[in-house]
Amino acid sequence: MATTRLAPDLFLERLAAIEREAGRRHANRRNSPRVLDLDLLLYGRLLILGSKLQVPHPRMALRRFVLVPLADLVPGRVVPGTGRTVARLLREAPPARVEPAGPLFGLRGASRP
Repeated sequence: MATTRLAPDLFLERLAAIEREAGRRHANRRNSPRVLDLDLLLYGRLLILGSKLQVPHPRMALRRFVLVPLADLVPGRVVPGTGRTVARLLREAPPARVEPAGPLFGLRGASRP
């Protein structure tokens, strides 16, 4: 969670700048591994449906890895455009996909397969 006085589009630009400063480069494939991924999930009670920015995040309700920590923070928060609380979205979310963890390259003791 963050507090800002920036407008939503400027806040999104700042998040992208932080990602770049951390070494993130946009890949050709969607959902490819990345150094850092910062998403703008909610912005107050606003519903934003722009071409570059959609708030709430359009896939937030499908991602348990997003909803679990958000429900720890604000379970009763109503997500704009859904009429549902974060806790309810979590209860209704599809089961998490279990994907095998790969090795962490570059860490001491990690080796390539």
